[in-house]
Amino acid sequence: MLPDLPHLHGAEVSMLRYKPERRFVAGLNVDGQPAALLKHYEARAYEPARDAAGRFSSRGALRVPTLLGRSTSRRVLVTEWLPGRDLRRALPDPDLDLAAVQELGRALAKLHSRNPRRLSGLRETTGDQPLKAAAAAVTAVLPSLSLQARRLSRQLTRALAQVDTPRTAIHGDFSAEQVLVGQHGVALVDFDAAACGDPDSDLGSFIARLHWDVLEVTLTSARAGAVRDALLGGYGAARPSWTPGQLPVHVAAHLLRLAPLPFRQRLPDWPERTGALLELASELLAQRKGAL
Repeated sequence: MLPDLPHLHGAEVSMLRYKPERRFVAGLNVDGQPAALLKHYEARAYEPARDAAGRFSSRGALRVPTLLGRSTSRRVLVTEWLPGRDLRRALPDPDLDLAAVQELGRALAKLHSRNPRRLSGLRETTGDQPLKAAAAAVTAVLPSLSLQARRLSRQLTRALAQVDTPRTAIHGDFSAEQVLVGQHGVALVDFDAAACGDPDSDLGSFIARLHWDVLEVTLTSARAGAVRDALLGGYGAARPSWTPGQLPVHVAAHLLRLAPLPFRQRLPDWPERTGALLELASELLAQRKGAL
């Protein structure tokens, strides 16, 4: 896979994350230091990840890892290792300057400015399927919330169908976990879910994850609000024509998509957290404008 990078041929493989039968992620270490990132995919996930890999490049405020090599027969991608601190872990730190989050907003705006027609091979977002899947998952584990989850899925599907936003290249799984911060600025990583879609979906995904962190008590509501405002401030400055008109709908949609997560993570109070996510999504959808 890496004929032109002989220094990686004897690299030590160090596991970072493993989801059985889904994905294996490892660092390739040289002399004890990370030098590249290796991802091994299950069959269905490899093709979209391969198609997205290498289609984004660093430009201005946008910094992304470079694709170094791949093996389609083995379903493996190898990318550049970017140094930095996981933004999700850094957010609770009061010493973190939120100017970094504003810079992230500008970087995301740069990503969304890419013409998707020049990124041939990117898949289209899948419409209402993720919402239906989330509602079905909630129904399977908490039948008492089935009616609420399915009704919310239908309402969100109708609301999103009324949103008329030009489709752009999007990250597809945007959250603080997919961002590195450090002395070289901010970097966006993990483009496995990259697609052509509504750019507000990326913003909605990030903000929904902030709500999740508040529920997990890893962020205070005040800190989450300040992070959200910094992100939107940087994004809006880089895209002056953008307005957050339908953004609450996207936040609500991603909250519904998060609803199966408490059960999936085996949290002791998963029924209560699932209900809280559905309630918050319903409130945002009812209030719409001005509520994030």
